[in-house]
Amino acid sequence: MNTGRRDEWFAMTGPKQLRPLLVAIALSLSAVGCLSRSAMQTGRALPDNTGEFLVSGGGWGTMFGTFCMEGPCSSGYHPYPYAQLGYRRGVGNGWDLGIRATSLPTLLLEAKRQVIGTQRSTFALALGVSLSTHFPTFATELALPVYISVHPHKIVAVYLVPRVSLLGPVSRDHYVTPLGGGSLGVRIGRYMGVMVEATSVFHLAPVPEPGVVDSTEFTVGFFF
Repeated sequence: MNTGRRDEWFAMTGPKQLRPLLVAIALSLSAVGCLSRSAMQTGRALPDNTGEFLVSGGGWGTMFGTFCMEGPCSSGYHPYPYAQLGYRRGVGNGWDLGIRATSLPTLLLEAKRQVIGTQRSTFALALGVSLSTHFPTFATELALPVYISVHPHKIVAVYLVPRVSLLGPVSRDHYVTPLGGGSLGVRIGRYMGVMVEATSVFHLAPVPEPGVVDSTEFTVGFFF
């Protein structure tokens, strides 16, 4: 998966042998719903020619307002569980590229460039762009996230990812929706570990139809 010290670490701990099992577990989970907006990464870009896998799961739902997409309208939190598989790779000059797929089902392509800090700095900031599509509705979202992270220890990071985006088409009569929001999470581990994250997304303009709602996600991920 990676080179140098990470390969030596993998040789000792054997996470490559765990990949088929982790992938099988993630693929065995299923759900229905909408686009996932979880970030699951810090402001540090991966080093050149270094990759990282992600297996995560969580719940997508509406925290505030009224939910009317299926059945009678109701208020409160209505979670849809989902699983997620992802892979990122450093391509040099502070860039890394990634792809993620969720059981919602959603496909997401993302890129970011670290503009402040290094792989060893306490503070890191990166600018990103992502494009995600939900099937079978083909609702597509273009997002511009900013990845901000503080690294008080070499295996601990706290990150905040504010974002703005455009979502569309949502329905026949409502094609483009501006959204805001962000993610707050903790990453524990260096070459292998866990991330815990909460994400909230809200509308930046009035929504003319009741089926389009603000959303909240809670996600736990395992990276290696």
